[in-house]
Amino acid sequence: MGDEGNNFTVLYVDNWEPSLRAFRRACQEQFRVLTALNSLEGLDQLREHQNEIGVVVAARCMPIRKGTWLLQRARECHPQIVRILASDGCSSVEEEDSLRAGIAERIIPIPWEPPELIKRLHAELQRFAVRRGGR
Repeated sequence: MGDEGNNFTVLYVDNWEPSLRAFRRACQEQFRVLTALNSLEGLDQLREHQNEIGVVVAARCMPIRKGTWLLQRARECHPQIVRILASDGCSSVEEEDSLRAGIAERIIPIPWEPPELIKRLHAELQRFAVRRGGR
């Protein structure tokens, strides 16, 4: 299989601006990246770029609406998009429940190691490409 997954965009949502900048720096040479400062902005990005986004990564803890809220909206509107919850590493019932319910498909730690993050995103974009092609 080729790199067709790399034709899609990664949306990263986190209310901490330094995290958004670090994500962009780590990933922008590998992927098209969109960012948002909260789940409501993330939902707007998802609607505006619905045919481009292959992976949504949302921080678990954010004010207004949590990352799980955004991932649930993504699942309802665009079930083929891969949904990842970014967490501070403190396992929670919320994380386990979101995995069990299919709201999040993966959990990645914050802070992340850029090489591992890029490897994971490549794999998830490939998975999205297969899903999208299999519709």
